[in-house]
Amino acid sequence: MFPIFQITLPLLHYPLIVSGAILLCLLATTDHCSNRLENKYTIAFLLLGVVLNLLAVFAACFDAIVGAVVGYVAIRLLHDSQIVIRGNAGIGMGDAKLLAGLGAWFGWQSLPLLVVAGSIVTLIVYPKRKEKPFGVGLISAAAAIAATVGFKTYSTTL
Repeated sequence: MFPIFQITLPLLHYPLIVSGAILLCLLATTDHCSNRLENKYTIAFLLLGVVLNLLAVFAACFDAIVGAVVGYVAIRLLHDSQIVIRGNAGIGMGDAKLLAGLGAWFGWQSLPLLVVAGSIVTLIVYPKRKEKPFGVGLISAAAAIAATVGFKTYSTTL
């Protein structure tokens, strides 16, 4: 009559959330030290966000998928336009994949706030550094938003 062992769905979320936090720490550290965001970490973070939001943990599934696509495309367009205009890329594709991952975790509605807050953090933390690690700012902004506002604030349901 009484279940001896019962796994609830929220209990299964915690290892995935902790894995995402560890990946963000690794990404922030590597970006700070080498101005690089490793594909193995950014792609894993992106996939974790999609998997969690297939169950609408932090955002509606549709919002998460749109967030991933819009986050990547926005930075990709900026990257490509800088190459055409300036002859070199001012922002790396690791930042595009990271923003795609953050869009997958938070949903597309959070992207403008993440980009603006991440830019401000990056400029404050690295005022004299020529090549500024934007990933550190994005990760810091995402952590601040998650801690203060929460994840579901920007979500919509379809």
